[in-house]
Amino acid sequence: MDRLLAGEHLSGSDLTRGGPLAHHLERALADADPTHAVVDPPCRQTLLRDGEAPALLSEQVGPRNSAVLVHDLGVAHPALADVTHHRNVADPSKAGRIGGEGALDPDVALELVEAPLGGEGWALNSDDVWLVLGPGNYGPCRYDGERLYHLKLSKSPAEAAHRAKYPDAAFSPSGVYSIYKDRRGHMWFGTAAVGLCRYDGQVLSWMYEERLTTTPSGGAFGIRSVYQDRAGDFWVCNTRQRFEVLPENTLEDGYSLIKYEKKEGLPDAQSDTDRNFTYYPSMTEDDAGALWMACGGDGVWKYDGKDVTRYSIGDGVYAICIYRDQQGKLWLGTVEHGVYRFEDGSFKPFRPHESSE
Repeated sequence: MDRLLAGEHLSGSDLTRGGPLAHHLERALADADPTHAVVDPPCRQTLLRDGEAPALLSEQVGPRNSAVLVHDLGVAHPALADVTHHRNVADPSKAGRIGGEGALDPDVALELVEAPLGGEGWALNSDDVWLVLGPGNYGPCRYDGERLYHLKLSKSPAEAAHRAKYPDAAFSPSGVYSIYKDRRGHMWFGTAAVGLCRYDGQVLSWMYEERLTTTPSGGAFGIRSVYQDRAGDFWVCNTRQRFEVLPENTLEDGYSLIKYEKKEGLPDAQSDTDRNFTYYPSMTEDDAGALWMACGGDGVWKYDGKDVTRYSIGDGVYAICIYRDQQGKLWLGTVEHGVYRFEDGSFKPFRPHESSE
């Protein structure tokens, strides 16, 4: 299994008694290495086998005081730009208040505040920055310009069954991989194994379907990607279906559940062996309304509402995130081969020293 590193797994309490090394924070935020390596041949994605501990990226996380230096967070600002894009922030330049013009003093310590469930720290402000620290390990974090809150999700209705099936799992099934802000300003949190959690400013509600997380080979992909298209439908992790999310929740066995209706996703993607079925870690939409998916070793897929077009990036190149900037240009992030930009009908390596922009 590629890049699965040995090392002591950190529990959630480590954030308070030590926490991630702040100078490694940019790596944790970027999730540069797809964390859990169990390859699923049909879609060639990097996965988490249930019961396996998550890798700690390429460097071991060590102890440090829970005060995190703003300077260290500023080093991660390129990762924050990606985070704000995937969270659908209207103006990323205004959302990233850690680092940059008008930022806090880079030598001022920023305390990581452990926020109780439903208490201080949970809020929806338009200019907040939401962060993933240690993808798949911890709850979400919210920075309001003054404090960095580490938040705890409510218990998923799928968690008890997962823990009963995998009692010795060395990772948290509710650890957060992805965060997304929808058009109503609600926050969505994709977890390692127990589905999606949505915060609407008042209630944490859950959505779980096994195949959003569990792949045909039995590994768990985790909720790596949530995207709301211009029609208002939600695409989650794979191409089989999209979801029309209904405005009201339902209460079942004490859990607040998201109500939704399923629609067909891509054409020819309804079975595990269909040519257009895959899992993807990132999605965006171009000015014409076409959906673009970073599909790992399968390069980039484009769906224009009728046809699927595939763009090969190169042998050994793993496409992990895709981004449309404010000028409508498409950018692609890879695990080990740098950044690519779409121009003249293909994705080309971006070389800043050769760029005229």
